[in-house]
Amino acid sequence: MKRNKLIIVAFIVAGFVVIWFVAIDWSYFEEGCGNCLYHKSVYQYRVLGIPIHEKTTEYHSVIELVAQDLGVPCQHRGYYRTHRQRWWGLCYCRRPCIMGTTHIASDQEFWYTAEIKKTAKAMISENPAVGEEYRQRVVIEHDWEYWRNFVKRLKRDK
Repeated sequence: MKRNKLIIVAFIVAGFVVIWFVAIDWSYFEEGCGNCLYHKSVYQYRVLGIPIHEKTTEYHSVIELVAQDLGVPCQHRGYYRTHRQRWWGLCYCRRPCIMGTTHIASDQEFWYTAEIKKTAKAMISENPAVGEEYRQRVVIEHDWEYWRNFVKRLKRDK
């Protein structure tokens, strides 16, 4: 009889472990816009796939900020969402388990000061077409040569 109780207890413990690993997870999603390079990281604790706690960290690119200041905010038509990691039972990474760097932060955001922001807004008042040209060439077509020249112009005119 004692052996049967031990087997039952073992099956119950194994059942709880299986349920824990199947029902509980921590997931990491990467979301963003391929046009303006905006992105955010979403971290979730989930039970049966339903988020019970979520933390989101947003990163606004300078391209997106300039577009907003020029009056042509990105519509995020190139939006994506990628499930990067799922930690089953909070301890085993599997399906998906995509490791590695997704975005590298730089100090380029620090040059876009309030003074340069005013310069960008002044450019619109001088020439209203500059916003639409910026949106088409930088946000949609990713013309990086135009972007570099635009940044030089912003820094020079401040």
